[in-house]
Amino acid sequence: MTNRVFQSFSKRLSRRLLIVFVLAITVISALVVTLATVGMKTMTDGYFYSQLEEINEMIRTVQIVGESNDQIYERMKKADVRINKFYPIVPEDANEKDYKNIWAYSLVIDSAGRYIYHPEKQRIHQGNFFDDIRQSPQGLINQLTQGLSSGKKGHQRIKIDGMRAYIFYTKVKGTNCSNAIIVPIRGLQIPTYLSGLLLLAVIGIALTVAYWVSRITIRRSTQPLHLLAQSADEVA
Repeated sequence: MTNRVFQSFSKRLSRRLLIVFVLAITVISALVVTLATVGMKTMTDGYFYSQLEEINEMIRTVQIVGESNDQIYERMKKADVRINKFYPIVPEDANEKDYKNIWAYSLVIDSAGRYIYHPEKQRIHQGNFFDDIRQSPQGLINQLTQGLSSGKKGHQRIKIDGMRAYIFYTKVKGTNCSNAIIVPIRGLQIPTYLSGLLLLAVIGIALTVAYWVSRITIRRSTQPLHLLAQSADEVA
């Protein structure tokens, strides 16, 4: 009788321990996802701002403003390839045709929005940036217009060519032009999801190991009591 009571108590303790670990996994997972999202956004912003400054410096160095020759075009295309090394799933020889939904690309526009550089050659000196973002809410367009005219760097959401994206922008020093990087929102979600899943997997494994170690420790610690209860039953 005493032994059965002890075994029942041991099972209840194990179940409660399991419930505690499940709750711990749930709470910690939610916290980790939140921290991973915030941390990834900070890293992402820093990365694209640094790429923006590198392109800005290149533009000033090679005097791209007012020119559109093949050499400058190829230089900017290489910059776009470098930008997309941010994605862990994109191989070295990738191009925008294969990864259109996540491919980030750079732009150079004058004060009226006319393209000085665009990855699609036919738009250079022909297309207009503000025509391509007409599907964005008017409030965002006004905010972006003010940001571009202020000469300060910034970023915000827009809808360009029917695609939801972030734009990181700054003024080209010494000119009336701006350079920008367009980053599809879907592309920004991939590193966040991957890092979140990796962290969750590590936490899940760690908590599972901790649970079984705790359970084994409890069993070993209570083994003398188990033997005592068994002996009491035999005596009775």
